[in-house]
Amino acid sequence: MAAAGVMLVTGGAAWFTAGQSGGGRQSDPTGNPAPSQAVQETDGNRTGVPVVGLALIAPENAPQALRKAGYSPADQERILAGIKRREYRLVHMPVFDAGGQGGVVSVRSGIMTKVVHLSPRPQDIILPILFSGEVRITPLSAPGEGGVQPGALTVMGPVILPVIHDDQYLILDVVAQ
Repeated sequence: MAAAGVMLVTGGAAWFTAGQSGGGRQSDPTGNPAPSQAVQETDGNRTGVPVVGLALIAPENAPQALRKAGYSPADQERILAGIKRREYRLVHMPVFDAGGQGGVVSVRSGIMTKVVHLSPRPQDIILPILFSGEVRITPLSAPGEGGVQPGALTVMGPVILPVIHDDQYLILDVVAQ
């Protein structure tokens, strides 16, 4: 778990350093960002991306992580009870603005939803998830025609997700690692 954490931090830092210097993002001749690293498959309003691995939080560290994540005491109790029954695992999912447009998204996993104001700096999100499950990202605001382009730091490094608009959402198939 420690090695995965180090890989996550190192990969994210390298990606952000390259992005700040202009070397991390490619553009087409018009200056628009290159297509996302994630494969976009559209089915109606659902946009799917490949399976992503998120850093697992050990059960003994769950109470502290949930307190820091800003969950209400009632939500903390409900999540901890699910962890104790082995229904959930707790994962760490830093989310950032990959498109430079800003915006607000909701990130939902099972029974919990977090609202995130996207910024270039990753914002930590702690989510309860089944060993393998789905995380749904829905835009709550879209800056103009450009839509919202979230990104996530996974155990394998940063993933730039497809652009989503008001009438779309992303489904991430997540594996807790």
